[in-house]
Amino acid sequence: MISDIYYVIPEIFLSLSLMFLLILGVFNKKGSIIVYNLSLLILIITIPLILNVPSDGEILIFNESYKVDYLSNFIKILIVISTLFVLLTSSQYLKSIKIFNIEYPILILSSILGMMVMVSSNDLIVFYIGLELQSLALYVLASFNRDNILSISPLIAKQEMYRYTKDDIKNRIVKLCGDLPRIELFARQRTEGWDCWGNEV
Repeated sequence: MISDIYYVIPEIFLSLSLMFLLILGVFNKKGSIIVYNLSLLILIITIPLILNVPSDGEILIFNESYKVDYLSNFIKILIVISTLFVLLTSSQYLKSIKIFNIEYPILILSSILGMMVMVSSNDLIVFYIGLELQSLALYVLASFNRDNILSISPLIAKQEMYRYTKDDIKNRIVKLCGDLPRIELFARQRTEGWDCWGNEV
């Protein structure tokens, strides 16, 4: 089991780097440029770590739940290179709309850690762990721009839900999704443009 750790050094390095960046972000709240540059450096270091992992044939580790081979290493390198590209191209845009925060590169790194785990998973439990790690970070990124009308954060944030009526939420759904067929479940009254289903209609 200890010898298996050698094959997951890139994932361990990425995990420890994430924890370091989180701690750095807590103590240096205005260090978004430092965290951004360190994230780029972490991604650049991750590429040779992936290349250094021996992938002779198919190697199954951790009770055959994690697989390391040429294809998984190739996909991991593609993920890291594309993430570098995303971080480099999005920085000016984030600065222009004033959401260049510490959390952005940390969420991106967390998401690619989940992707790397998914790529090498050999059973459903490990795949699910990677999927959750990736998708939770992407859910937060989807609502990262809280000032945008299309941001879905007011629909998700529980503490803000009390401010909106049911009609407000319906209108925001229409703005977000466009002119698509809509259905309201457990409806108490009919709404124009919505199909209704419920025992009180």
